[in-house]
Amino acid sequence: MRHHAQERQSILRDRLMRDKVTQTIYETIRSHGSINRNEHIVLGLSGGPDSVCLFDVLTGLAEEIGFTLETVHVNHKIRPGAAEHDQAYVENICAERGIKCTVAVEHCEERAREWGLTSEEAGRRIRYDAFDRAASAYSADHPECPGVKIALAHNMNDQAETVMFRILRGTGIDGLAGIDYCRKSPAGFDIVRPLLDCEREDIEHYCGEKKLEPCIDKTNSEPLYTRNKIRLGLLPYIRGNFNENITETLTRLAASAREDRDFMRQEAEKIYARALKSAETGIIVFDRGILNEAPAAMRHRVVIDALGALGLTQDITSVHLRTADAVICGERASAKAEFHGGYSVGVSYGDIICSSPETGETRGCDFDIDIEEGNSYAADKSSAAFDLDVMCAAHGITADAALNGAVEFRTRRTGDRIQLPGMKGRKKIQDLFVDMKVPAGERDSAVMACIGHEVIWIPGDEKTGRRPRYSGNYRTGENTQRMIVLRIRPTS
Repeated sequence: MRHHAQERQSILRDRLMRDKVTQTIYETIRSHGSINRNEHIVLGLSGGPDSVCLFDVLTGLAEEIGFTLETVHVNHKIRPGAAEHDQAYVENICAERGIKCTVAVEHCEERAREWGLTSEEAGRRIRYDAFDRAASAYSADHPECPGVKIALAHNMNDQAETVMFRILRGTGIDGLAGIDYCRKSPAGFDIVRPLLDCEREDIEHYCGEKKLEPCIDKTNSEPLYTRNKIRLGLLPYIRGNFNENITETLTRLAASAREDRDFMRQEAEKIYARALKSAETGIIVFDRGILNEAPAAMRHRVVIDALGALGLTQDITSVHLRTADAVICGERASAKAEFHGGYSVGVSYGDIICSSPETGETRGCDFDIDIEEGNSYAADKSSAAFDLDVMCAAHGITADAALNGAVEFRTRRTGDRIQLPGMKGRKKIQDLFVDMKVPAGERDSAVMACIGHEVIWIPGDEKTGRRPRYSGNYRTGENTQRMIVLRIRPTS
């Protein structure tokens, strides 16, 4: 009893000594299991008030909780001069605390053009690639570490702005759930957000009190993007005319939606398991009667989960789901609903069949896949090299997975596409073969290197002189540390 009383007194004393922001972060970490003893944290440190505040608090809590910390800063090369100033600031504050800082320099706008994305989308992808590379490197060097996590500095205002943004675009329960306290990165590491219960005003006050002098990105105060317009115009208008506590209101909405979403996920998993009849490569079969009787919301989640297991993780719209409903709940003994990329949900009497596009085959070739250090490789018509870490982060796979099946050599499938360097958007392989003047009779036997339905390399042909085609998504560069090298050896 006396031990427990002493423990309670110690906790109360710590609370009294901590400032509001530090205590809020500490309670968020405890309530959500964000950071545990002996774990290693990779913190995204932009140099702005949010990330600098979180950096300062975590360096203070590291010994108390018992975790280690490093940071990653990404210079997007968008704001000449200011970007270099932010980088220097981050490097200095990390050096003062003795914290490792890894800097990734990427030309965001160039990458956006190559990938056919907006600057915002490309920047987000670049940042997550950098975080995953740092987490992967630490995990590889410290296999004894019980957990490596990525910490990001989203705050309560970010949560409110995200929910409002999704409401304006038209969303469901999952969208209203907003930003999660914890989710998986593309490479499978836990992303935690210990700052999510702190308001921006308190964060800025903390930075002032601690004399941290964080960097200020002037573009955040310009109504250039929809999110900025929500932050600078819409929410202040609502706050002044309708609800002065709109930030807290939207945050409560997100919390309520997360509870509903999580419950619906659990119920959908039960229906999925009960209706499942078989699952093979490319095909998942359900009992039609069970899905027919399920509530529409549950049935939709089962379809989404099944297609996700087959490889379709995006571009599923309400129109697609209504079409699938008509098939599942209709009276026809045979019908099919088509989804993006050649995926489908069909009915065959008592069965509901979710299927991926037809399987391609590898014909007449041997191949090698290797990992090499560095960033220099002399590719030719029968070999190619790509940035391994960027590829793994983009697809959420490990290097071992890339070597052992995730990257495959095969012939074309319906839905295959390639992102050519400098090209906006992805190109269908059928259209590319036409552009390449590949004879119609040879298109079904042409071998390609693929990850799912993304084609990353089409080897050249020595006999015809046809040049190879490469994906622009994983090109090697000065930041490349490891390459995945593909070699194809035609057989006689």
